Amino acid sequence: MTAAARDRDEASPLALDLIGANRRMRDTLEMVMRGPARGRYVLADGAQALAVIVNLDGVGAQAEWSRYRALHPERPTIALALDSQPVPGADAIVSKPVQVDRLVEALDRVRAIIGRPAPVPATSSVSSRPPTPAPQERNRSGSAPAGPDLATAAPPVPVAAQPVIPGYRATEFMEERRSLTESDPLDRDPSDAVCGSAADVDADDPVQLRRRFCTSGTAVLECLRVALSLSRTRMRPAEIHLHGNAVMIVEWANASVTTPLSDEQLRALCGTSFAPGMLKAVPSTASGVSPVSGRTTSMEALLWKTALWTYRGRLPAGTPMNERFRLESWPNLTRLLPTPNATRVAALLVRHPMRLPQVAKALSIPQRHVFAFYGAASTIGLIDVPGRVPEADEDGGPPEPHSRRSLLGRIASRLPRDDSGHDAGEGA
Repeated sequence: MTAAARDRDEASPLALDLIGANRRMRDTLEMVMRGPARGRYVLADGAQALAVIVNLDGVGAQAEWSRYRALHPERPTIALALDSQPVPGADAIVSKPVQVDRLVEALDRVRAIIGRPAPVPATSSVSSRPPTPAPQERNRSGSAPAGPDLATAAPPVPVAAQPVIPGYRATEFMEERRSLTESDPLDRDPSDAVCGSAADVDADDPVQLRRRFCTSGTAVLECLRVALSLSRTRMRPAEIHLHGNAVMIVEWANASVTTPLSDEQLRALCGTSFAPGMLKAVPSTASGVSPVSGRTTSMEALLWKTALWTYRGRLPAGTPMNERFRLESWPNLTRLLPTPNATRVAALLVRHPMRLPQVAKALSIPQRHVFAFYGAASTIGLIDVPGRVPEADEDGGPPEPHSRRSLLGRIASRLPRDDSGHDAGEGA
């Protein structure tokens, strides 16, 4: 390889492999690499990669990373993990939720380990090297003619730098950089965190509607439900363990949950798939001092926001789309994580049983706003079960007033049950 070719190769974007990531994470990392990282890094597979990023919480990621290290022991590794504890074999660790500046720092550290210089930023429009003067013609006497006065010489013509990524516009970079500085780099619109960004589907097409079901990434929500069931049946607190460490204490008796996790950390966990045994609910064996310290929040508020962050505008799997649903009573929206158009959806469903796509059509709002509200409201037991809507309501008239059942009673009717008819035991 010639020196010029080697220089071009060293100044090109650094290629990295990716392990244990879903499509959403891959899209986010690519966004960071071409935005805040200024196109200095790209994702590639196999022999092209010089380093690797591993999402340690991905399903099967640990085993896949072990196989990868056996094949490529020399490749530096960036580990994405739920904490910043040392990870054997990792050259850089980025704790979740991933902050953009921390990720860029880790990428630069790996580049330094490999010994690759950073490419010239795409925004540089004028070379820092002074222009080389052109050879001058000699006159007949053999002496060079007097050159132009430097004070009046025309400035060098700037050479426009080529963009690192063809077709990538500055406006796109600014939009992505603005979104990446928000609390969640995955969401351009703040409502995306609870409603997603999926477009409406044909309400008369069952195939399209089924695509709006949430069929994966529900581990945190399901584990929380199992913990509630354990606490209720055993009349003592239950714990949720992550990587063998207690991260939540669930108490059915006072309808509360204590956790050291911040909203950002919990939000990052929701929608994530975990390897078997990594996340589980167990009866608490602690006596006296609680094994978990942190903030205590109401069970209703935690279930509500966990459902929103899990479903993100999708529907719980198996939701009957041809049934009419009714809101049993108003949720306390002032104490719950807000969703777009929640008041309008609640006002309609509390009086008129309707199919979910019809609610969106009647209110002229995106379906994902209705689906997000339904997912959260059904999780805390506020949605009337299909088939229990009174026949008198079939004409769409308002239902008769009824008394509000207790929160615990509503949640209990939705908790998982085992084959014997009793509430589920431990597990996730």
